[in-house]
Amino acid sequence: MSETNPIQSVSELIRKNYFIPAYQRGYRWTEQQIIDLLEDIHCFTPRDIADSNDKTWYCLQPVVAREVRRTVKEADKEEFEKSFYELIDGQQRITTIFLITHYINEVIRGKLKEPEPLIEYETRIASPDFLRSLTIDEQDLNTEHSNIDLSHMASAYRTIHEWVTAGNKKKEFKQDHFINVFLNCTKVIWYEPVVQGDGLDDSIEIFTRLNIGKIPLTDAELIKAIFIKQSNFSLSEIKEDDKRKQFEIGLEWDRIESELHESSFWSFLTPTSYSPETRIDLLFGLLTDTLNENANYSIFRVFEKKYEMTSAEDVRLTWRKVTDTFETLTEWYQSRELYHKIGFLIEAGTPIKEIFEKAENSKKSEFVRKLNNLIKNYIPEDFDALSYNKDRKHIKNLLLLHNIQTLLNNSEETSRFPFERYKENKNGWDVEHIHSQTDQESFPQREKDQREWLSDALDYVNDDLKRKINDFLADATWDSKTFMDFAQRILTYLAAGESQDDAGTQEPGKSSNKNSLGNLTLLDSATNRSYGNAIFPVKRSEIIDREKTGTFVPVCTKNVFMKLYNKNVKNLKFWGIEDRNAYMEDIEETLKIYTNEEEVQSA
Repeated sequence: MSETNPIQSVSELIRKNYFIPAYQRGYRWTEQQIIDLLEDIHCFTPRDIADSNDKTWYCLQPVVAREVRRTVKEADKEEFEKSFYELIDGQQRITTIFLITHYINEVIRGKLKEPEPLIEYETRIASPDFLRSLTIDEQDLNTEHSNIDLSHMASAYRTIHEWVTAGNKKKEFKQDHFINVFLNCTKVIWYEPVVQGDGLDDSIEIFTRLNIGKIPLTDAELIKAIFIKQSNFSLSEIKEDDKRKQFEIGLEWDRIESELHESSFWSFLTPTSYSPETRIDLLFGLLTDTLNENANYSIFRVFEKKYEMTSAEDVRLTWRKVTDTFETLTEWYQSRELYHKIGFLIEAGTPIKEIFEKAENSKKSEFVRKLNNLIKNYIPEDFDALSYNKDRKHIKNLLLLHNIQTLLNNSEETSRFPFERYKENKNGWDVEHIHSQTDQESFPQREKDQREWLSDALDYVNDDLKRKINDFLADATWDSKTFMDFAQRILTYLAAGESQDDAGTQEPGKSSNKNSLGNLTLLDSATNRSYGNAIFPVKRSEIIDREKTGTFVPVCTKNVFMKLYNKNVKNLKFWGIEDRNAYMEDIEETLKIYTNEEEVQSA
């Protein structure tokens, strides 16, 4: 580092041009980081420093940069060289400074605008124009951009606007004070390192050393620095085709990261518990077998040792492994059969690394056979032995597989199970009873909930019972025992003509137990909590309403409440023995590909 460490204010920083090299990460400041900075600046009051003409100042973290010359072309002018500062450390802060300056110019300054720094990106070519074109137009700020960097920048700009707007509404935002503190009293310690030659390798070494102990960098971003290092390409002057390869890696890297942010692709590949800051980490986790490691930078350290890159050829071969891994995942996604089977396995708990290893050196038919054998592990030997109380997780996986395989079995259908919609449900999914449980503990216990339960049932009983229930609901005094009597009478009425009593009777070889698989389906937790022990027609009505509004309902859940499994439907108000048996038969028939040894081996 240079020995001189000049203090530079924001007003000086915004008069420079900056270059973000390929080894740097994208913009990632969070909403809270933006707000914290704005609050700090707004609350800061400069004070005189004794025995000097200076005032105190608000200090941001240091910026490390080196001056470089770059060829540029502006408008219709000829190409010419211009001075830039390559940001080795501090691009997050400089970008945020740009965003605040741009906002001041757009909303406050009018014609007397502050200079805005030119920030160029080696691989993210669209970013400079995007930054300069940002406005507070609500539609623009709320747009989800396919490029994750642009999305973060737009989000940061929106945060600045919302913070200022909130301050103005409360009449707390001191506009002139904020601008003065921001431009003149907010400063950084400016470091310019001494580098050798063209300095690229030294810049990356400094970048890695500065960031290896910080939270903001991910394993993948440190690995990216290894790929771009000059010494990996040439010990002397870097060749033109090596420069091109460095550039191509940067572009491909951003393309892969962007494609992994496609929600249906990512949701199919990963459990909800896995959420790395940069999604390309998934590829390096697979290549190093460190996806489940918790130690900081474990992926980076293993990758650095496993893939020693000391030449341009090493870089090309290693990068090929990365792109081949990505292409493998893409091929899985594009195949309807692999998409469904792998998507189920990952959601059920099979590590993607195990699936990835089985795909290596396997033809598709052999790989499918291996997947079928993995899926077979989630299917019980005896479906009738499953019980809601002790096998809930197992049943949930089985019901999910029934939904997925139902879609997959229809070879004329091109639709896919939407893993992204299934996983985006913040409440999660529950195993739900189709026909209400009839034990007293399963019914609502509070008066408010008991009244609601009876009110919901009124539309599905005869006039005599409806009149009596209304009389009971109108009574100011409430008796839970009377509620239970009415609840049982409603269930008995709905079950009229069925071959079992309220508790259910056993037919040879079949189970009528309310907690068995034939009386269970998948339902999102929010609906389950609201309608958990409601009567069948109330649940059916809710499913129809959700379907009308476009809410995701798994296909087999919909089939259950539409009573599509029983070919001889007599009673739409009750889920009886025949319905359960028909439903169970469909589950077993749909999943027999995994229970028939010959079919599993040859599939």
